[in-house]
Amino acid sequence: IKDYRTHPRSKSSSTTTSTSTTSKPVDAECRIKMCEWCFQVVDFCKFRRETVTIGMSFLDRYVTTPTGRSALQNRKEYQLAAMT
Repeated sequence: IKDYRTHPRSKSSSTTTSTSTTSKPVDAECRIKMCEWCFQVVDFCKFRRETVTIGMSFLDRYVTTPTGRSALQNRKEYQLAAMT
Protein backbone atom coordinates (compact mmCIF):
# COMPACT_ATOMS: atom_id res chain seq x y z
CA ILE A 1 0.00 0.00 0.00
CA LYS A 2 1.45 3.30 -1.02
CA ASP A 3 1.52 6.10 1.49
CA TYR A 4 -0.05 9.20 -0.05
CA ARG A 5 2.21 11.38 2.08
CA THR A 6 5.37 9.99 0.47
CA HIS A 7 3.93 10.00 -3.07
CA PRO A 8 2.35 13.43 -3.49
CA ARG A 9 0.46 14.21 -6.68
CA SER A 10 0.53 17.51 -8.43
CA LYS A 11 -2.73 19.44 -8.36
CA SER A 12 -3.19 19.26 -12.13
CA SER A 13 -2.74 15.49 -12.24
CA SER A 14 -5.15 14.79 -9.37
CA THR A 15 -7.77 17.10 -10.84
CA THR A 16 -7.55 15.38 -14.21
CA THR A 17 -7.71 11.92 -12.65
CA SER A 18 -10.62 12.85 -10.42
CA THR A 19 -12.65 14.24 -13.29
CA SER A 20 -11.99 11.30 -15.61
CA THR A 21 -12.78 8.63 -13.01
CA THR A 22 -16.10 10.13 -11.95
CA SER A 23 -17.41 10.55 -15.49
CA LYS A 24 -16.80 6.95 -16.56
CA PRO A 25 -19.07 4.08 -15.57
CA VAL A 26 -17.64 1.10 -13.70
CA ASP A 27 -16.22 -1.62 -15.93
CA ALA A 28 -14.49 -4.95 -15.31
CA GLU A 29 -11.08 -3.27 -15.03
CA CYS A 30 -12.37 -0.91 -12.33
CA ARG A 31 -13.84 -3.81 -10.36
CA ILE A 32 -10.56 -5.74 -10.60
CA LYS A 33 -8.58 -2.74 -9.34
CA MET A 34 -10.96 -2.28 -6.41
CA CYS A 35 -10.71 -5.99 -5.57
CA GLU A 36 -6.90 -5.84 -5.69
CA TRP A 37 -6.91 -2.77 -3.45
CA CYS A 38 -9.16 -4.56 -0.95
CA PHE A 39 -6.75 -7.52 -0.88
CA GLN A 40 -3.84 -5.13 -0.25
CA VAL A 41 -5.67 -3.59 2.71
CA VAL A 42 -6.62 -6.99 4.13
CA ASP A 43 -3.05 -8.26 3.75
CA PHE A 44 -1.63 -5.12 5.37
CA CYS A 45 -4.01 -5.45 8.33
CA LYS A 46 -3.40 -9.22 8.49
CA PHE A 47 -7.11 -10.02 8.19
CA ARG A 48 -8.42 -13.16 6.57
CA ARG A 49 -8.47 -12.91 2.76
CA GLU A 50 -11.91 -14.47 2.56
CA THR A 51 -13.18 -11.18 4.00
CA VAL A 52 -12.59 -9.56 0.59
CA THR A 53 -14.40 -12.37 -1.20
CA ILE A 54 -17.43 -11.99 1.04
CA GLY A 55 -17.32 -8.18 0.80
CA MET A 56 -17.13 -8.24 -3.01
CA SER A 57 -20.07 -10.62 -3.08
CA PHE A 58 -22.08 -8.15 -0.99
CA LEU A 59 -20.98 -5.31 -3.27
CA ASP A 60 -22.00 -7.23 -6.40
CA ARG A 61 -25.43 -7.91 -4.92
CA TYR A 62 -25.81 -4.28 -3.82
CA VAL A 63 -25.12 -2.85 -7.28
CA THR A 64 -27.87 -5.06 -8.75
CA THR A 65 -30.49 -3.39 -6.55
CA PRO A 66 -32.38 -0.28 -7.68
CA THR A 67 -30.58 1.80 -5.02
CA GLY A 68 -27.13 0.46 -5.87
CA ARG A 69 -27.34 0.77 -9.65
CA SER A 70 -26.27 4.41 -9.51
CA ALA A 71 -22.89 3.27 -8.13
CA LEU A 72 -22.19 1.56 -11.45
CA GLN A 73 -22.44 4.90 -13.25
CA ASN A 74 -20.03 6.76 -10.98
CA ARG A 75 -16.63 5.32 -10.05
CA LYS A 76 -16.27 7.44 -6.93
CA GLU A 77 -19.63 6.20 -5.65
CA TYR A 78 -18.59 2.62 -6.48
CA GLN A 79 -15.34 3.08 -4.57
CA LEU A 80 -17.23 4.45 -1.58
CA ALA A 81 -19.66 1.52 -1.65
CA ALA A 82 -16.74 -0.91 -1.84
CA MET A 83 -15.00 0.67 1.14
CA THR A 84 -18.08 0.59 3.31
